[in-house]
Order: sequence, then structure tokens, then C-alpha cells
Amino acid sequence: MIGSKQAKNKPMRKVAMTEVQPAMGANLQRIERLYIPQKTKNTQFLEGPPADVAKKLVEKLRNEIRVL
Repeated sequence: MIGSKQAKNKPMRKVAMTEVQPAMGANLQRIERLYIPQKTKNTQFLEGPPADVAKKLVEKLRNEIRVL
């Protein structure tokens, strides 16, 4: 908490990009790999009356995912 209060009161120094660029180099970012992520989750829709959907959901959470 004390550190955040001190940082809040500390003055910010503005610098121009020309001052910082020699230390950073010509490119600020580089793309190493571009791809579409593979789907890893299987979405399931539970249909029916709310009471049945709730029972199915609790059953899945207990038996398949083992959260409850």
C-alpha cells in the first residue's frame, strides 16, 4: 500500500521516441509465428426444462469434471 501511494505521487518524466529508439533498436515488435489456435474444449448444450438442465449440470460437474 505504501509503495502504490509513493508511485502515485512520483512525477512522470516524458521522453521522446528518438531518445529511446537507439536502446530499443529499429523494430519494436517481431512476429515469430502466426497461427489459428486449435480447439481444445468441447462445448455441450443442455436442453430441456430448467429443473432437468440443473440436474444434468450438477451430474456433469460431479462425475465428469469432478468439481462438486
